[in-house]
Amino acid sequence: MGTRRHPDNPDAQILPRSFVPFKEIEGFGVRLTALEERNLTWDIAAWLLSQFMHGEQGALFASAQVTECVHWTDAKLYGATQVMDEGRHLEVFLRYLDTKLEKIYTVNDNLFVLIDELMTDGRWDFKFLGMQIMIEGLALGAFTTIFQQTREPLLKQLLKMVIQDEARHVHYGVLALRDHITQNISEKERREREDWVYEVALLMRNRFLMHEVYEEWFSHKVPLKVWDQQMLDSPSMVKFRSIMFERLIPNLEYIGLMSDRIKTHYEKSGLTRYLGGKNATQLTEDDLTVDAGTGYDSDEMPAELQELAAGASPSRVG
Repeated sequence: MGTRRHPDNPDAQILPRSFVPFKEIEGFGVRLTALEERNLTWDIAAWLLSQFMHGEQGALFASAQVTECVHWTDAKLYGATQVMDEGRHLEVFLRYLDTKLEKIYTVNDNLFVLIDELMTDGRWDFKFLGMQIMIEGLALGAFTTIFQQTREPLLKQLLKMVIQDEARHVHYGVLALRDHITQNISEKERREREDWVYEVALLMRNRFLMHEVYEEWFSHKVPLKVWDQQMLDSPSMVKFRSIMFERLIPNLEYIGLMSDRIKTHYEKSGLTRYLGGKNATQLTEDDLTVDAGTGYDSDEMPAELQELAAGASPSRVG
């Protein structure tokens, strides 16, 4: 049994305090009680898990489309198993949100735009690239971050199981796409895909600003720009983005979508630090599910994370 929404249970803390910019909020004269602080943390958890759920729903639709339109039988057989996996993930996140957190947020606009684009594009490899590499790859990093930082036992266990499935999906994706991208498409087509994944990477980097939570709690109390910057700079959110790109960038490099031309753009965005890392074919279960504790609760964070925080700006939000 997981912990229901009882904010007075510190032994099953769903997220560390470092996810929330309490000090900065207090600077605008907003004082929260201990109960309100815990409730706010639970709302942030509900927002994050709601986005995970919507992402899984998008992956369910996309994997069904890919299964239908890929050209080789082995891919169709594997795709059928992934459709089943995504349906199970959607169900478990929906049930957790409904019965444990008792709250569900709507889909983030940037995620909706990406899913809608994948649903309407007729090219199978674009669907495959968007789903297996971008959505699933970034989700794998996001799931890993929450897995490492939560103390809630049921959430920790279900995330571990979802991570194992998602790692298999991404592994399959990089293997299937590498030969296709390096051998079967023209240089013009490769550049088009390379540019597209870069734009998606930037779009997804700054999508976790939780404006719905802001509207509920701090509208007309704290300026939105201040909230956005604190969401980008908070130690846990910096770590959150860092792990996402640790999973994504090496995969793009492995499948042939990291030419010198596009690499300069990643460098300007502070993302080339992840080049040379382990791609999906090299990751072990320990790499993905090691329990790293509860995050950075102090004001200090590693230098590389400070640099990543400096590279993110609300002005770049799509």
